[in-house]
Amino acid sequence: MAAILAPLHPTREVRNMTQATDTEIRDLILGLDKKIDGLDKKLDIFIAQSTEQFKGVNQRLDTIEKRIESQDGRVWGILLVTLSAALAVAGKLAFFPNGPA
Repeated sequence: MAAILAPLHPTREVRNMTQATDTEIRDLILGLDKKIDGLDKKLDIFIAQSTEQFKGVNQRLDTIEKRIESQDGRVWGILLVTLSAALAVAGKLAFFPNGPA
């Protein structure tokens, strides 16, 4: 009967093994915690860099948009000048078909 009960009662060796295992597990958890902290810092740096890059892209798009707006105004100006010239030539031909006197 003593042989049956022996495995149920932990001995000093089992307790020492349990404490060693607990220490190893705690060390592993602490190591993982440090690695997670390192990854968190790297992720924060990556997010900050991405944010700065997006700001740069937005500024470039704003600059391009302003250039397009200014060129759009130039195109309308050229079209109005061309239309005015065409109307002037048409009016001259309509009112003075034979040319100058």
